[in-house]
Amino acid sequence: MSPAPWQAQEHPCQVLTGSFPGTWWRPDHPDSRVAGVLTLDYDGISLELIGSFGTVEDMGRVRVYEFLHGVTTGGLLVTLMGCHVTNETLIMSAIGLRSTRLQPGAALIGDHVNDPQGASWRTCRIELERMTAWASPLGFERSLELTESGHLKGASFRYEIPQSVVSRLPGATLSIRPRATTSGDLIHETRIAVEVEASFELDQPANLEEINQEFLKPLLNLVILATQKPTSIVKFCVAAAAGPPNRLVEVVMRRPAPASEDPRRLHSRNALFLLPDLLEASANGVALWYAAAAEVQRAFDLVFAVRNTPRLFLDHRFLNAATAAESYHEARFDRHTMPKKVWDTIVKAALGAAGTTELADQIQGRMAMLNKPSLRDRIEELIKRGGEPLRGLLPDPDGLASRAARLRNDLAHGSSATARNLELFDATDELLLVLEFHFLREAGFSAEGAADRLKAASSSYSGLWLRGGEASRVRTPAENPGPEEISSEGSSTE
Repeated sequence: MSPAPWQAQEHPCQVLTGSFPGTWWRPDHPDSRVAGVLTLDYDGISLELIGSFGTVEDMGRVRVYEFLHGVTTGGLLVTLMGCHVTNETLIMSAIGLRSTRLQPGAALIGDHVNDPQGASWRTCRIELERMTAWASPLGFERSLELTESGHLKGASFRYEIPQSVVSRLPGATLSIRPRATTSGDLIHETRIAVEVEASFELDQPANLEEINQEFLKPLLNLVILATQKPTSIVKFCVAAAAGPPNRLVEVVMRRPAPASEDPRRLHSRNALFLLPDLLEASANGVALWYAAAAEVQRAFDLVFAVRNTPRLFLDHRFLNAATAAESYHEARFDRHTMPKKVWDTIVKAALGAAGTTELADQIQGRMAMLNKPSLRDRIEELIKRGGEPLRGLLPDPDGLASRAARLRNDLAHGSSATARNLELFDATDELLLVLEFHFLREAGFSAEGAADRLKAASSSYSGLWLRGGEASRVRTPAENPGPEEISSEGSSTE
């Protein structure tokens, strides 16, 4: 048998989709192999076996195999992680022949890994949707020679792959590099396809979860912020800490459905910024972003969950934005409502007046969080720290904090009937605007530069620009709708 392609030569990271017949086994029983077909598609990963790893008595029981090994008929080595048995059918009862369907959580294509969760990797390569357009790898030069009458006499075209962007991050070195593939005969027709991938060279080997949290997620969030569009991982490959650096293992989870041409295309006018804009604002913009992610990752995740999930219910979008404002403020500007020494004196006096130990414990528990700023206080300070550039973006900068606090109180305590859809929509947009203003500042943009880019992002904040301040102003009690009007509006969803 000829050696498997992964073993025979170094290879680029490639997207694998389709059906792969082969044999599969449990690592602790390598001699008990079962034939089956592995399917990698946009609905997930599945393994159909002609047989089973369990006994007939196990049928109908919930079983999970931590990981399985396999080899396809084409010679690809595969490790499957978290394999749940979802269906088992008895085909020939006389001999106990069954068919089994398993649902793996992920697949490692290219090697047999004995500890997929704890295995260490030293290199990671990733490609994201719209990352090529975001990185702006143009590189084309043309020269036209015209006659005196203005007709084309000659032309020359030249393409050079743009240089990689290399950034030193906490714990790794990141390279964002274009890769060009040329096809054609160079005379009649030539096609150049350009893709951009990000490569992380880790200072210390890390497992898949650590790589995802510390390196992949911040980059994904950065591209979502920049493009203002949902973004998915297209390719994800890792190289082991021991072995040739270019022997890559592809990590396959649920495939992102192939986007149509228009959603995949990124127009610069629809983006907050492109990679050259970020580097122009700050040469260390990418490193600044990663340093911020280590401190405010929770706020990043909440905001970009809204951006990456367009069909999220409106009340959930608002609650995400409000919680993100609290989380970001606490991480960056947390302070006490009263000076700590003064507050400690008040707590001591209250505990001394309690009379009983049980009551003192209750008082101490209740007062533990009372010296923290409220949601209203946090939003007000975020707006204040943004200064006039941020205030100039908001239809109602002085009323946003009160409206957001009231809306969250209504939703949290079951009084959502008073939380009107229009108010929720506006408050969500404004909170996202405040947070993304500060996020741009984290990446190295000036306050004026951040405000200019947010103002130009009309497609992301159309509600604010189209309705101005009229729809977002605080309603007076006389303007608040009655029960009849509320019930006719419907529920608080998108």
